[in-house]
Amino acid sequence: MTSRPGTSQLRAVKPATAEVLFDHYLGALLGGAVADALGWITEFRRSKNELKRIEVDRVERFVTWSKPTGGRFHTYIDYVSEGEYSDDTQLSLCTARCLEPDGSFNPERFVEELRAWLDYARGAGAAITAAARNLRTRRRARWSSNFYGTGGRQGRRGYVDAGGNGAAMRVAPHALANRHDARRTAEGVWQNAITTHGHPRAIVGALTIAEATRVLAEAVNITKPQLIAHLVDFVERIEIPSGEGFDSWLSTWDREAGRPFMPALAETKSEMKSMLRVAANTDLPLRQALSTLGCFNPATKGSGTACVAAAIGAYVREPSDYRTGVLTLVNTLGIDTDTIASMYGTMVAVRVGSTHIPDIWTTRVQGYEYFISVADTLTKIALRTAKHNDLRVDVSLVKRREGTDVVELTKARTVTKNQRVVHYLLGPGWVQAVSEQRIRSGGLMLLADVIFDSGESVRFRSFRGASGSHQPRRLPPSAREPHQLPLSAEG
Repeated sequence: MTSRPGTSQLRAVKPATAEVLFDHYLGALLGGAVADALGWITEFRRSKNELKRIEVDRVERFVTWSKPTGGRFHTYIDYVSEGEYSDDTQLSLCTARCLEPDGSFNPERFVEELRAWLDYARGAGAAITAAARNLRTRRRARWSSNFYGTGGRQGRRGYVDAGGNGAAMRVAPHALANRHDARRTAEGVWQNAITTHGHPRAIVGALTIAEATRVLAEAVNITKPQLIAHLVDFVERIEIPSGEGFDSWLSTWDREAGRPFMPALAETKSEMKSMLRVAANTDLPLRQALSTLGCFNPATKGSGTACVAAAIGAYVREPSDYRTGVLTLVNTLGIDTDTIASMYGTMVAVRVGSTHIPDIWTTRVQGYEYFISVADTLTKIALRTAKHNDLRVDVSLVKRREGTDVVELTKARTVTKNQRVVHYLLGPGWVQAVSEQRIRSGGLMLLADVIFDSGESVRFRSFRGASGSHQPRRLPPSAREPHQLPLSAEG
């Protein structure tokens, strides 16, 4: 079995030069990250009165804000600086580092990225967190066998019911690396998505948004009706790729779920096509389309299919004015603002390029220099001139230990400001700040901000209980996904 591209005849206007392609790819990356950073501010705000707590009536710029995080028992305050983004962008960067020079995806590398990401995740949803923890706990778990359970409420089966947007939000690098190769894009997205999510909603949503991004990167002159027709055709043709990993995954899924996957996939494909038609109906105002898709319903607002359709619906209504489109979405309180806006922003910016994103945002977004490196790498991979993925750390650097391991230092409470540190996936860097908070259940949460030589910046955290032992934080029941339908949190 294989994922076949649609039959629509789509062609690029002319072969893109490396310089032109780089600008559009930088736009796609920054467009997603800026929208994520702006939308993260409003993600859990239900009214304008809640926005006033951060002294704004409407989000139009980056602000410094704070949010309780860590769950019911390990709550601490995460102070978010201007332009800092959430897990949507973090995991997109993880995905970019897992691409090979030929555009294929290295899912085993992605497993390692997820294990490491737990130490610096921000704004993470329940399913993706559960998936990463399962990979860390079960060292033999592979991308095709990461079947985790959530426990608790009767009828909730964890992985097979994880249908949120946590896969869709991170797959743009697949599309950029393979703008002329729908088949390779789809196979990589399948591997990426099923590492963490088992419900067809998550998988079909991820495949659809990746194909939308790929087509916009390849055929810059495509009309909106052509795009929707192509995506409907693409969804109809979605199939599971062939191969040992996929075959074993499918048999395990059927056994764990107690029902066959293929009928569920067919049902979800039908759902996605219906949602695309709603998205394409520009007679509906955007807010009405979002409501019809279920984006305001707490039970469905984080659905992989609904959020993807919402982003595409926003694109067909505003395909070129990045600022207007993003600000409309991030100020539509009640929807999954950061994820929908991020996917939309990527689609618009890959079409118009980085210069159409306001400088006041691009120059202040977290890790701006790193995005330049990522865009350069993805451009080389897309043009098939890359000899290796330049985003990956030189193993010899880690072996020479340019500093002490930052995770070990954080857990040992010996990390200090201005200290030279190293991370086995992110490389060497400098500690910018260290802080510590006492948390609700007793014990301390230590936070260490690090800027790596690559330009990427992350905040590592480590919890130590009152007894002095390091403990992982637990998710509150309200943050987990219910049976079948995902909650609003990404993941």
